[in-house]
Amino acid sequence: GLLSNESVRDSLLLSFTSLVCSAYCDVTMKLSSAGVSLPNDVICNVHGVRQEFLQIGRAEPSASRGDTRGHDKADIYFVGKAVFPKGWAELLRLLEGAGGKLADLRIDGFGSGADFEEICEQAAGLQQKGLARLSVHPEVDHADDSLRSCSVLVNPSTSEILCTVTAEALAMRKRVVLPR
Repeated sequence: GLLSNESVRDSLLLSFTSLVCSAYCDVTMKLSSAGVSLPNDVICNVHGVRQEFLQIGRAEPSASRGDTRGHDKADIYFVGKAVFPKGWAELLRLLEGAGGKLADLRIDGFGSGADFEEICEQAAGLQQKGLARLSVHPEVDHADDSLRSCSVLVNPSTSEILCTVTAEALAMRKRVVLPR
């Protein structure tokens, strides 16, 4: 049919998209100048992290926050959507594979998602076996005050290494542990 021709299909799709943008959008935000022009488009290069993370980094004396022993929070933390492909599977596998060598480290994990309950169960299993002290908590904003005392972000994901969370931690002058 008519839509099996790529150039006709692309032209119709662009026309339809332009019509919808013109009728329903006051402003069309484009993330870069690549691609087609749309009605009322504004290019807004989105990169980096929120200014708030840089301000936190400037306010903190250094990535080493001093002696925080005795407080009730971990020094090491992980922030990620609570689904296994976002680094949780790797974190749990690494902690189990360490065979208890990391049992003295306290790690707080934060996230919400479809695998949250199963991640909590696996973390509790590691604790019961004496392999790790991983506590899993619901999602918090990375700039939240509750994470200020944490000095090391661990991001074990092999697919999300240079993700926003890593950039945010670096902006806050925290140490970051990434896989090779």
